Amino acid sequence: MVTILIKDADNREVGFFTLDATPSEQHMYESRPTQYPVETGVLISDHIRRIPEKLSIDGFITNSPVIVLTEGDQFTSDNAQLAFDALTLIYEERYLCDVTTRFKSYTDMCLSRLSIPRTNKTGDAIAFSAAFTKIVKVATETVTGPEVSAATSGPAAGTDKQAPTKVKKGKQTPADSIAYDIGEFVGIF
Repeated sequence: MVTILIKDADNREVGFFTLDATPSEQHMYESRPTQYPVETGVLISDHIRRIPEKLSIDGFITNSPVIVLTEGDQFTSDNAQLAFDALTLIYEERYLCDVTTRFKSYTDMCLSRLSIPRTNKTGDAIAFSAAFTKIVKVATETVTGPEVSAATSGPAAGTDKQAPTKVKKGKQTPADSIAYDIGEFVGIF
């Protein structure tokens, strides 16, 4: 069973709906390792970037008899239409969702892809395919740095002269560059 909780920009619940069936779910995790050599002795995990989690769902919502009684009147709710409206609202308003599946609960997911095919086989129901991508939130923080003294700024400490801004390097050849060394290491040169 999959439940989708819809949240507004202020992280307040706007609504939710539960799918009647999920023929398939795909939980996707991806990392991007560096393409460059990693120095011995460093944390390898510092050179592997995680891509935000993704979740793909094929969902099905039926209009199986749901009878609601209100003040003596009786009507049947149209779950398929309500689901269609909710999914398109999530897309149009760019709402974030919390999606709960059998294996994991995801928070702050955006609807990155939605497909709602309509065929003669779906009848009075809605079948859809949706992809959700995790939005990683960060907070900014202002901190106070250490006070800079005259001994650590301006001319080199203990001297009365500023370090030169230009250094004469003479004539360099490609073999003198660090890029050449790296290219040689990985076999480009």
